Amino acid sequence: MHRYKICCLTYKRLADLFHQALARIDDEELDLLCLECHHGSLPDAVRSAYAQGYEMFIAGGSNLEIFRDLFDYPIVGLQPTYYDYMHAIIRAAAYGEEVGIVSYQEKPYYRFDELEQLLGVRIRHIVYSESTELPALIYEMTPKTKEIRNG
Repeated sequence: MHRYKICCLTYKRLADLFHQALARIDDEELDLLCLECHHGSLPDAVRSAYAQGYEMFIAGGSNLEIFRDLFDYPIVGLQPTYYDYMHAIIRAAAYGEEVGIVSYQEKPYYRFDELEQLLGVRIRHIVYSESTELPALIYEMTPKTKEIRNG
């Protein structure tokens, strides 16, 4: 019997979701691997999985873009939908006046100005190309508070 070896390239929270889904899958023909990786570790992670016989990959976000730039292996790309963005924006709006959406290299084709009007929430779109610049970009968006000292 042939086993299909599929590798999911993910990070933190998505890895948790992958493992929850994996616990529900009972298929002896599937060999599923979840690799938590980031910009710097993705190339080696993919090469290692491919050397182990993984023949199909799943990724989204920056992992998907970097994979496509570096490899010609089969990949299924995961893209957020308008519903995904709306759900996340509504949840995030409970924590502040402005919601940030972070994208790797290119802006998604969604019209965030329309979501702003529809949901009544200010949206700031942050686009980055190097993971090292991301903390500073997010920090710029973080609300600044003044420290109040008594006495």
